[in-house]
Amino acid sequence: QKRLAMSQYWHETGFTGTIARATLRTLQFVTSIILLGIYGNDLSHFPPSRVSNTDWIFAMVVALLSAATCILHCFLTIKRLGWILWDFVLCVLYAALTGVFGRTYLGKVEFQDGEVTQSVAAMRAGVAFAIIGMALWLITWIQGISWCCIVRRITRRTDKPDGPE
Repeated sequence: QKRLAMSQYWHETGFTGTIARATLRTLQFVTSIILLGIYGNDLSHFPPSRVSNTDWIFAMVVALLSAATCILHCFLTIKRLGWILWDFVLCVLYAALTGVFGRTYLGKVEFQDGEVTQSVAAMRAGVAFAIIGMALWLITWIQGISWCCIVRRITRRTDKPDGPE
């Protein structure tokens, strides 16, 4: 039964296939690296006396957790429910990141908010990539749930006896 379920994990095509999972993880990794560059560059230019840069630190933590998760997925066969929940947690973190910077840098930017960053355009790009990251993590969460349902259905089919004995 487990062997049949694992063979389903390694199939190549479809929404839960290896190609789709690898593509999504690659896009998530690229998105997190871009966000690390955007927010890290801005954070590195803050004066040492400035202590209210928690939004940028939060952005860096979210992007680092995202990148680390993608790297782990490259080397490990992830097939536990906990990892599906972790995808959802990252989706929520990206939603919060979008809200934190979107509230400040989308639309008309107040003078004091524009003075905090090196580039309002970069912060707006960061919001766009946070939205993309949120969507990608939501998709992998849905993909993980779908895979669990498929495996459960396959396992249930193999548990049934073929006929009267």
